[in-house]
Amino acid sequence: MPLQVLLVFLCVLSTIQSKVIGGPQIECSTNGVVIRLPMDEPFRGHIFIRGHYGDDQCHVDYRGKNETKPMIDISFDDCGMRRRRQTNPRGLSISSTLIVSFHPTFITYEDRAYQVECFYMEESRVVQSEFNVSPLQATEMILQPEMPICEYTVLSGGPEGDIIASLNLGDTIYHRWSCNYQKDGFYCMRLHTCTADDGQGNLQPIIDANGCSLDDGIFPQIQYIGDLTAGVLSKAFKFADHSNIFFQCQIALTLKEKHDNGKCPRSECSQSRRRRSLQFVEQTFDVAAAPVFVNEFVDVKYANSGDSIDDSNGSCRVIRNALACMIAVSVASICGCLCSIVSYLFWRRSEHIHKTNFLS
Repeated sequence: MPLQVLLVFLCVLSTIQSKVIGGPQIECSTNGVVIRLPMDEPFRGHIFIRGHYGDDQCHVDYRGKNETKPMIDISFDDCGMRRRRQTNPRGLSISSTLIVSFHPTFITYEDRAYQVECFYMEESRVVQSEFNVSPLQATEMILQPEMPICEYTVLSGGPEGDIIASLNLGDTIYHRWSCNYQKDGFYCMRLHTCTADDGQGNLQPIIDANGCSLDDGIFPQIQYIGDLTAGVLSKAFKFADHSNIFFQCQIALTLKEKHDNGKCPRSECSQSRRRRSLQFVEQTFDVAAAPVFVNEFVDVKYANSGDSIDDSNGSCRVIRNALACMIAVSVASICGCLCSIVSYLFWRRSEHIHKTNFLS
């Protein structure tokens, strides 16, 4: 028996020893994407698109095979591929989440999830040809400075938290927008037009074009920390029947020296008046956070030692722990029974006295 257990344990270990070398190799075509995963050992697990394990078009089973370069070919029309249009840079983004499961049967902590994205840029060019005879040929020299690099991250708990990929419904998260530039005090950042969507076409605006929250209870007003940094605390929320949630915003950059007093303007988001600052020439970028997986929860109330919790009907107050409530209910039931017995005995005695007086 111990030998059989050891053999089974070694067999399980052998199924998850392979690892991805480097990272996925992605080839985007006009109608789909091919993903290759070079392994250091033969792969005997599964490769599939999240949420489509049971679809043969989105799942490749490598059990019983000794493939060191497993791959999967996904059509953009299958597997719920997420399509998203961007304005800056202008183009179409098609993405999904790829799961690499090393065990032939179970999902384990060794498995990997990759966010795969193909971006197709759209260009609009005006081509001109001009011929001019000139004794001297002028050479035009234009210096194009690098633009700030902007990003959108969702962190756990606060500004110093870690980037999160999954969490529970109602957990505290921190949305952070930042742009990095080589020189301080050169640009101003303005955040606006933010949306949340479930990856299946259900898109909900959360920040308007003026940079103001549309629902303070779900997404509070944005707080600017500096010229190129902003953030806000919120509680994790999700769409019904969908656990993945995608956040996207637009960031507008302007030259700081163009503003009055050299200060970056901020939008006024009071309920009485919602307006943005004066119009300036802006360079706008689309920024998207990595998808977040929100777990649902069961509403169960616990009490730690020394705490008290009221139930929804107010019928039982838990003192110190849940066991105290059960004891209190039991004692109350016993007291009720004793009171009933005493009342019955008192009634019987009264009846006996009444009959005796009547006969006499």
